[in-house]
Amino acid sequence: MAVLGYFYEKGLTTRGGDVASGGSSSAAASASAGVVVSPDVKKAAEWYNSAVATGKDDGTATVNLALLHEKGLLSGSAIPTLDDKKKAFELFKSVADQTTCRNAAALINTGLYYEKGEKEGVVAKDMQVALTKYYLRAATLGDSTAMAIVGCCYETGQGCKVDYELAADYYVKGAMAGNNHAREGLKRLRDSGKI
Repeated sequence: MAVLGYFYEKGLTTRGGDVASGGSSSAAASASAGVVVSPDVKKAAEWYNSAVATGKDDGTATVNLALLHEKGLLSGSAIPTLDDKKKAFELFKSVADQTTCRNAAALINTGLYYEKGEKEGVVAKDMQVALTKYYLRAATLGDSTAMAIVGCCYETGQGCKVDYELAADYYVKGAMAGNNHAREGLKRLRDSGKI
């Protein structure tokens, strides 16, 4: 169901039998037969909500639904409203706060809301929470973006004490995973003589 939501969100062509599982609607049957699905964010949201309702969502459908809210696509607003952002944060956090969360996107996006704080108008700024509760967990999942963010936090002392060795460790891990920001951070540390 989450896959059908994604197909409706992006307007993709399906291949016979690759998409529909667990649904019996005409959309699932059409997707199963192999057709072009026109972009429809409302329909995408319905499929994402259906996936969440099954109780088997690994967080992907919830995160995709949060992203639709964050962009203001479900409120029909050209610019996301505060309510859109609050709903997105609530959805990201609902996945990220699960002790078994393995969804790096939920962890990083929740961390970003804490990092931006009042600027977004959703939650109080708290870099320590962003770093320790969300970014570090995403980095331990192997997410290269999170590794670059954690490296930056240790380099600049955001949410923690400055620690160039730890910053370098996370930058190296992120760079080895292909993250350009991590490569740039590592170069910055070397060029400034901090490591």
